[in-house]
Amino acid sequence: MFVDIPVACGNKPQSGGLLTLSDASRILQVNAVRPNPRRSASSGLVASAEGNLIANILIVEDDVFVREIAGLILEDLGHVTAQAGDMSEALGFLNSSQPFDALFSDIRLKTLSSGGYDLADRAVGLRPLLRVLYTTGNTLTDDMRARFVEGARYLQKPYSEKQLQDSVTQLLAD
Repeated sequence: MFVDIPVACGNKPQSGGLLTLSDASRILQVNAVRPNPRRSASSGLVASAEGNLIANILIVEDDVFVREIAGLILEDLGHVTAQAGDMSEALGFLNSSQPFDALFSDIRLKTLSSGGYDLADRAVGLRPLLRVLYTTGNTLTDDMRARFVEGARYLQKPYSEKQLQDSVTQLLAD
């Protein structure tokens, strides 16, 4: 008897994986098959079996609840995330050998009203190909937009799961 079960996280299939269970001679055999992700020719991003770009994303948000929810949403979409609560912690990640394709950062970090801008400037200095998505609950002004690193995108808080997904998809497609 063989049973094939799509590999899932929650209720969403992840990258077309397959788990096969067989009962031969009362011995349970489990075979997990994970598809080989395809690397994008233009970047280090990985394409899932469905063709969606999968990225390593550093989330920097001082509100632990917002940070963890964003992480869960992005991981449910297949992305790999690391999370930091402040600039110092984020720079620790960025100075490591851990790969990152994108930075998702709140503009205001704790007592640093422009901490997200400063972090993005330093991050892109360390990793020139890093994509940046800013977020804040404040109204975005022209002066604020002028401080964005080149090619950055913006997502207004509060945001929905769909808005975060769309913003990250657009960011990675650029």
